[in-house]
Amino acid sequence: AVDRVRALGPHWDRSAGRDHIVLLSHDEGGCWAPRGVAANAIILSHWGRMDAQPHSSSRYMADNWESDWKSSIRAPDGAVWSFEG
Repeated sequence: AVDRVRALGPHWDRSAGRDHIVLLSHDEGGCWAPRGVAANAIILSHWGRMDAQPHSSSRYMADNWESDWKSSIRAPDGAVWSFEG
């Protein structure tokens, strides 16, 4: 995304992103922001982990990154997800 913004004009490089607001609406908020964005940009997020060593607290298996799980639910393109383990 930063490369795309840079290609559209000089605005990002002028301030290294300090005058840009980036919306990160996924569950982990700014914790998974790319280094180039997180270093300077203003991050707008509904949620974000602030603990030094975060642990998943989700009971929804698809969002719990600490649990091994399998699913045969079809992917958006019609393929079947395949998880080894």
